[in-house]
Amino acid sequence: MFSAGGIITLFFHQADRLILAYNLIGLFTVLFTGMVFYHSRLKWRILRIENWKTIKQTHLARLKLSWSSIPPARETVVPEHHPYAYDLDIVGPYSLLRLLDTTVSTRGYTYLSSALLLPGRVSADLEHRQKLVRELVPRSLLRDRIILEAKTISGDGPLRSEEMADVFKTSKVFAGIKRVLILEAGLAILTAIFFALEYVNGPRFWTYLFITYAAIYLFYVSRLAPIFGHALTLRSQLERLEPLLAYLEKRRELNAPELNTLCAPFRQAGFRPSQLIRKMARICDGLSVRAHPMVQLILNAVLPWDFYFAFKYERLRVRLLDLFPNWLDALGQIEMASSLAQFSALHHEYTFPLIGKEGEESPTIIAKDIGHPLIPDSKRVVNDFTLDGLGSITLITGSNMSGKSTFLRTLGINVCLAQAGGPVCARSFLAPLMRMYCSLRIKDDLEMGLSYFYAEVKRLKQIMDAAADQSSPPVLFLIDEIFKGTNNRERIIGSTAYLMALVNSHGLGLVTTHDLELTGLSTENRKISNYYFQESIAEGRLAFDYRLHKGFCSATNALRIMALEGLPVQRCDI
Repeated sequence: MFSAGGIITLFFHQADRLILAYNLIGLFTVLFTGMVFYHSRLKWRILRIENWKTIKQTHLARLKLSWSSIPPARETVVPEHHPYAYDLDIVGPYSLLRLLDTTVSTRGYTYLSSALLLPGRVSADLEHRQKLVRELVPRSLLRDRIILEAKTISGDGPLRSEEMADVFKTSKVFAGIKRVLILEAGLAILTAIFFALEYVNGPRFWTYLFITYAAIYLFYVSRLAPIFGHALTLRSQLERLEPLLAYLEKRRELNAPELNTLCAPFRQAGFRPSQLIRKMARICDGLSVRAHPMVQLILNAVLPWDFYFAFKYERLRVRLLDLFPNWLDALGQIEMASSLAQFSALHHEYTFPLIGKEGEESPTIIAKDIGHPLIPDSKRVVNDFTLDGLGSITLITGSNMSGKSTFLRTLGINVCLAQAGGPVCARSFLAPLMRMYCSLRIKDDLEMGLSYFYAEVKRLKQIMDAAADQSSPPVLFLIDEIFKGTNNRERIIGSTAYLMALVNSHGLGLVTTHDLELTGLSTENRKISNYYFQESIAEGRLAFDYRLHKGFCSATNALRIMALEGLPVQRCDI
């Protein structure tokens, strides 16, 4: 269009119709500018639609457990000797945290991982968190827009909340910046005036003034070096944060008191966070000219550009110093709750648990149709289960591969979800506020010189010490194949003593074993009960129903598995 306009304009110009030619130049310039603007807006809208489509496709992948289409797991800082993070697949490449994570900032991810790894110790906090998650479940547009606003500008990486907060805390401009700015501005004005007067035979002082101006600039500019680096760091992050805060400022949610309370920092009278963030982003743009040395040299030669923007940066930084962390905290908590709400929205059959009151004398776990959320729907088997009172221990026996370890992880991961404030994979679920300790995945440590058995003993000691603490919520312990790292005689002696100690502890839990001798403990102590998983044989193959039955399993399948794989053992009836 622009080329055609140029040809038509040239035609009329050659025909001496100059007024018409100049009008056409203006018309085609306006039309071309409008087309460029419209095209850029159209590209931006197409990008948003493509990003929104990607968001929906990722939700579908989470529903189907299509791990290849779910964003990769982020690096998570797990405290050393964490009592259940790796045992229950809370972290890792195929983990609950990766499945849940829809956060867009590092602080949001920290809140989510902390909710799963460091469950709340106060029941009131958990109640508020669960209410917030429930409020966000029907608000799919809000959840998606949070992701979309952070995704449309500057790529897919997370907003680096902690880095931004640290910059605001540490990037102070030197104390005398205002005096230096006033001095440099005065010298710049005088230099310009005397430079102009030189052309009307005025005094030739401008060179001395300029030399003084340049000397002061060179003396103080090195003190601004850290600020320039911080400006480059902040600029791209603030550009992504601004539309996100602008969206949350406008939201007014009915019947969502927890969400409205959390969004209160975005709606303080007298200012809008997005405006302050946009203003800081523009200041960072001004400081970022240092990335173009020639432009910086020209600008600072005629006016105190660096000192002016550094002064504005410091004044706004001081104003944001107390406000900015509150915004990041509120945003992070909304992100955390949105991740759990998205999980609930994708799984309508899941339920929000009832959390028992803190300090209950007889803590009880009651689960109906409980299943493992990391197992696909088509393969998941659900069970009912009850564990009643302090000191209660359920011994689970059964053959290899029958589902004992998976059931322990099923209970543990759902307790973890419940205490994070999210829904659980069950028809109904009641559990008290608990501390959870597991002994499911024990590894030897060659570097520390620990054998498997010694590593297991240290883990069991950790559980015993935790269960002895009666000042904290009760311990839920999940122990898989207790003392399997030693011989049969010592294993039974050690296991019996350990279980009887747990019966008198401030805890309750499940223990799996292949030692059928331990099932007799239920006759000696009513707090110990027996359950089992069983298998059947069909067409020469082992088949498992993964159903939990009351009692104990007297059959084993180790020799059958050996025989089926062709090992030289006495033939079994398979």
